Amino acid sequence: VVTLLSTASTGSNSGQWQTTVGENGDFLLEEIPVGLYDMYIEHAEYKQMYCNDIDVRNNGSFVAFLPATKDLENPIGGITGTVTNTDGQPLPHANVAISAQKDSITNGYFASATTNQNGQFFIGAVPLQSTQEFKVRCIAEGYEPQVIQNINILHNEMIVMQIIMEDEEPSTLIF
Repeated sequence: VVTLLSTASTGSNSGQWQTTVGENGDFLLEEIPVGLYDMYIEHAEYKQMYCNDIDVRNNGSFVAFLPATKDLENPIGGITGTVTNTDGQPLPHANVAISAQKDSITNGYFASATTNQNGQFFIGAVPLQSTQEFKVRCIAEGYEPQVIQNINILHNEMIVMQIIMEDEEPSTLIF
């Protein structure tokens, strides 16, 4: 049985909620008040994983974890989250990519994911041997590209991101 603990990091919503993870790896914590939370997941055969500062809103929040077996020696982490427009509508089929903050380390973006119908994405098993400092790029048709700089990922940590895309400005061609 996998147990998931979530504790409020700020405000009057302090408390703990627990649930078990299903056979397919899915889990649901219900009746969680709006606020910022830290989340931990533990399993006897896997390393502990955690996320900090999860922004739970009225419509919920999306978090994904990558199970890393205890015998895995290389440090890993990852990113997970949701891509929306400025009205809060999820953006399916957006591309989210991660690379080292210093281009010379990864020579471009080395891992990417496409958001699902709910605008959710997950990039796990990001190697942390060479750096813990990354940047994330998000592109979606009809929206301005976003680049988020200086994201620090620690060993066994999932960073939860809420990426908000702004409408693309129409371009003007002059002949």
